[in-house]
Amino acid sequence: MTENIKTQTDSVVSANNGTIEELVIDTILERNNPKNLDLNNHQLFIDTTRNSIFYQEILNWKPNDFDSSGVNYYLSEISRDYKLKPLNIENFPKIWITLEKLNNKFVVYYSCDGITPRFEIADKSLNFYAVEPDVDALSKVVENSKDRIKIELRTIEQKSQSKKALLTIRKTKYRDVYLLSIQYDTWEMQKIVTPVEKIANFDMVVNYCNKVKILEYNRFDETNYKEY
Repeated sequence: MTENIKTQTDSVVSANNGTIEELVIDTILERNNPKNLDLNNHQLFIDTTRNSIFYQEILNWKPNDFDSSGVNYYLSEISRDYKLKPLNIENFPKIWITLEKLNNKFVVYYSCDGITPRFEIADKSLNFYAVEPDVDALSKVVENSKDRIKIELRTIEQKSQSKKALLTIRKTKYRDVYLLSIQYDTWEMQKIVTPVEKIANFDMVVNYCNKVKILEYNRFDETNYKEY
């Protein structure tokens, strides 16, 4: 079964010299098992296995030294004005993976560059991992129920003049789909997410590139957060 998405020309970065090259990349998304594909070459496909190496990689992902260094740096900046303290948060998932929507269906995206964006509620902080890490400190649990959590955060002045923010994660009408929002003084971040242990309930769009950098897939449905 093939999704109705046209072939396009993508820019790729040569792994040898870092230059931009124009190559015709087949961007027709086909539902496939990665075991049937040549992973020595770029592959863009919909993984429907729910247990492939790509699912396992997301499930087993751990922060590297760069990520840990970034987390420690931001926490050090926040701790200049706020004493970090652990919060005991029970009965609510701690690690969240972002979801995309493709042809009106929720999917996980395995990116060519970096990692699938994720949020982690750690002991003292909310850690956001993507190409670069970002962090806010936990301050106070405002609400904690089976379907919703609200946590007051402390952050840096560049993100919020009051150095405060509010994290909300709440269940939507869709199975295993949640809306995550972080409200700062003058702006708000919103993401559609699922607990990492639930990713097997979704297909995965895999943009696998082991030789050259391929532009990230950008033909997902536009997100209307008011829907959630």
